[in-house]
Amino acid sequence: MPLAGPSAFPIGQETHVAVSYDFVAGTSVLYLNGQRITNGPASIPLSTINDVNVWLGKSQWVDPYFNGQFDEFRIYNGVVSDTAMAASFSAGPNALFVPLPSLSVALSGSSVVLSWPLNVPGFTLESNTNFPAASWITVTNPQVLQNGQHTVTVPISNSSQFFRLRQ
Repeated sequence: MPLAGPSAFPIGQETHVAVSYDFVAGTSVLYLNGQRITNGPASIPLSTINDVNVWLGKSQWVDPYFNGQFDEFRIYNGVVSDTAMAASFSAGPNALFVPLPSLSVALSGSSVVLSWPLNVPGFTLESNTNFPAASWITVTNPQVLQNGQHTVTVPISNSSQFFRLRQ
């Protein structure tokens, strides 16, 4: 079922249009100028879509072409909240809206558990044994999503270890 707003979008003015799609929760949300205007189901995992013909402003059918201009197009890796969408609209185009994550470390037996908030997608955990480091190595230990956090467990070694998040 497609998302449909209560009326046509404004004509002749810059407009911020966004969709947040959450297959796990089964909901999709349509935003206009940073405000939620409607919601609907999200019943298809995006990973199953065969994206052979993907265009902005052109339909797969005989609909008319989009008669306007695109200033910016963004794809986020994760669901965007109402608050984040309003902040993205307020920041305007060409302003990347990503909160800076804070990396937490906790001791768990002979390992350390590193975690950062789930609402900051797109960050990679890296490590090094020297600081400052000339190059960092991506941590390949499994990442688990739990309690609203990305978590990675790393065994403690006999050498110093430094960690960072990189986007």
